[in-house]
Amino acid sequence: MRLAKIMCVIAIVAVSLMGARTIVLAHAKIQSADPKPGSTVAKAPAMVKIVFALAPDESLDPKTSTIAVSDSHGRRVDDGKGGVDLNDMDRKTMIAMLKPLTADTYTVRWKAVSSPDRDVAQGSFKFTVAAAMSGMPMPASLPPLKIISPAAGATVASPVEVVFETTADLSKMTVGEMTRMHGAHLHADLAGRVTMPQMKQIKMVGEHRYQLLLGTAAAGRHTIRLYWGDNKTHKPVGPVQMVSVTVK
Repeated sequence: MRLAKIMCVIAIVAVSLMGARTIVLAHAKIQSADPKPGSTVAKAPAMVKIVFALAPDESLDPKTSTIAVSDSHGRRVDDGKGGVDLNDMDRKTMIAMLKPLTADTYTVRWKAVSSPDRDVAQGSFKFTVAAAMSGMPMPASLPPLKIISPAAGATVASPVEVVFETTADLSKMTVGEMTRMHGAHLHADLAGRVTMPQMKQIKMVGEHRYQLLLGTAAAGRHTIRLYWGDNKTHKPVGPVQMVSVTVK
């Protein structure tokens, strides 16, 4: 009698484990993705590709599985035709072709419907395109300029600060000093609000490194831009450094 009870318990446990294993395998999970979730890439990708782990006898349903990519403002940046990659005979891959991307943090949202059991798994991940150069050549007379922090995709507090690196003599390339001799001075842009800082507003924090307080910003996604701007037009006269951040 006791042996029979033990065997019954073992049988129940075995069936439970088999059921749990079936549930795990029935739902698609990301096996790999390009760009990788949470990554920062130097070059804007032309496509997002996700490979899913499925049970051996399962595949993604092309009719109901979806993928979409949006920017930090919620605007779609894929061509709207993404889905299961029909060139993958195993039907375990989804792709989305992208429009030309700028420096920003992007969100990939996916829904994977398994066939034949019709189980649904869905999720999202982010990737960031790092600060992109404007494509404009650096004039020989202009020193390099680089944003050190915050990093692209970072979460920051308000008021927002930026740390940048330059070999420039800022006493000659900030407002109120000898800017007319050079023809350009430092410009900072936070969420479309352009400022032309004075030297007294900039704090040296290391060799060729400086800290600048950009001011307050509402909670949400914002872009920081730093560049040498023309004294008269205030337009960039060299590459523009950009990072997108989230203000908490």
